Amino acid sequence: MPPRSATRSTMVPATSPTLAAVCRLGFVITDSWPGIGGSGAGGAHWRQCALVAGCGRPRSPLLARLRARWHEGAGRPGRPPRTPVQLIDRNGLPVWAVPSWRPGRDHLARTWSGIGRRALREMRQSVAVHVYDPEWGRDGQLWRALDRLA
Repeated sequence: MPPRSATRSTMVPATSPTLAAVCRLGFVITDSWPGIGGSGAGGAHWRQCALVAGCGRPRSPLLARLRARWHEGAGRPGRPPRTPVQLIDRNGLPVWAVPSWRPGRDHLARTWSGIGRRALREMRQSVAVHVYDPEWGRDGQLWRALDRLA
């Protein structure tokens, strides 16, 4: 369990306008969290990098803006990284990482079951994107960068 300082009441007001603006650019957000670090349940030390993950149309305005600003070593927007990128750890051990694989058709159908055929077809044609701050525990930098993109 991440540190108690990262409660829903402290995260939602600061990030909601940013996430809404990103969604208006045609991006479906599947995960987002702040950069945090500190003691959590049972005294474990948690740290995580700020992240927004999801998918969008290959020719969406957001992906075009990300492609124009990506830097070497950060991976290519719309493609999985060559190796997993660790973004959450507990007591120094990996808990979650950006996967280095692209989900198959069956995985998408199970994940998005019930959304309808047309919507599922669009999800299958979408590009998966993970935008994150590479510095452990820093919060705010990613949100400001996304505000500028949106």
